Amino acid sequence: MTFGMAVVLLPWLEEIVFRLGVHDFLRERMSGRVGPVSAANGLTAALFAFAHLLAHPPMWALATFLPALVFGALWERHERLWIPVSVHAFYNAAYLCCLSFTAGASG
Repeated sequence: MTFGMAVVLLPWLEEIVFRLGVHDFLRERMSGRVGPVSAANGLTAALFAFAHLLAHPPMWALATFLPALVFGALWERHERLWIPVSVHAFYNAAYLCCLSFTAGASG
């Protein structure tokens, strides 16, 4: 996967699937909340992390859960897809930069 794919393409694809698809589907069918987090957002974030577990190490997948809650909260508040996509892209870029920095520092 290239840096461009991780920062430009994947945030759009994942947010379309998980916000427009899964999150909205669940939000229409679930009404509960745990504090500030809707049940739909919590379940979507768990599914998002699980989907990453299929292609990434467990810690990487786990590292997607909290950001996914943020992406979902932004979606629920603004209902403009570009907002969670932008934050998702920034998260991916920061994460990959940290990975490359730590890999370079240890090598």
